[in-house]
Parts: sequence; C-alpha cells; structure tokens
Amino acid sequence: MIDLSGFKYEEPGLPIPEGEYNCIIRKVTEEIPKNGGEEFAKIHYQIIDGEQKGKFISDNLYLFSDKDSTKFNIAYDKLNWLRKYSGLVDAATLEQFIGVKVGVVVRHNEYNGNLYPNVKRIFEIKPQISDFTVGETKPFIDDDIPDMGSAARLPF
Repeated sequence: MIDLSGFKYEEPGLPIPEGEYNCIIRKVTEEIPKNGGEEFAKIHYQIIDGEQKGKFISDNLYLFSDKDSTKFNIAYDKLNWLRKYSGLVDAATLEQFIGVKVGVVVRHNEYNGNLYPNVKRIFEIKPQISDFTVGETKPFIDDDIPDMGSAARLPF
C-alpha cells in the first residue's frame, strides 16, 4: 500500500495565489525558448514559509534583450533590487544570488487561457523575532527602538 499522508490535496492546474511571499533563490538558469524567442535568465525562488511553503516561483529576466525595450528595463530594475536586498551590489554573476532570501510580490498573468504566477516586485524580508537565536547578538539601530515619548518616564 502506498501512503499518501504526506501529500495534501491541491486544486489541479491552479498557480500559487497572488500575494507576498518570503523566498530563497535556489537556482538560476540561462534559457533559450524552444520555439525561437529571446534568450533570458530564469531565477527559481522557493517559498520559505506560510501555506505555500516549499513551492517554487520562477521569474524570467530578459537581460539579453534590446536595452531600450520594456522587457530589459523591467529585468534590470529587478536585478538592481536583488543586488540591494542581498547586499551583493557588485555581484558579477547571477549564481552569486543562490541562497539569498528576499520577498516577492506575485501576480497572475493570463496566456493562452492559462494563469501563470509572475514576480512583479522584490522587497526586503524583515527579520522576525523567531529569527533571533539565544545568545546571538545583532546590532540595533535607532529605528528599531520605538519612541515611547512621555510614557517612557518613570512614575516617581
């Protein structure tokens, strides 16, 4: 008997829901479409928390397109956001981003009657309290400490 207890039911054919996801970059590839078309770089993000944890989202970056095209400009902007949020502003290859954690905003695009998830924006993952381990020290900046105003005064 084959145990299916580790496989939850998901509606077939539907992409992950639109929304914001915390992800890690697992793989980058360079691809040329089989039907002709333009060469592009593909970033494979894996969702690291929430209901969709473990699922993958890919994003095509048309970095090899005409530099005046909209496709190129969108790809270049996404690359700059990746550089900023990873701290790898001088990265020489896309492979350097493997293992980087970022947030992504996913929206659906329709193509030939099918819905496909599309990365619309990249943002910084804010550390959660659970991200800190016992004994670990991380520097605080003034923005991390709330301004309590007069409530911070001692009652005597």
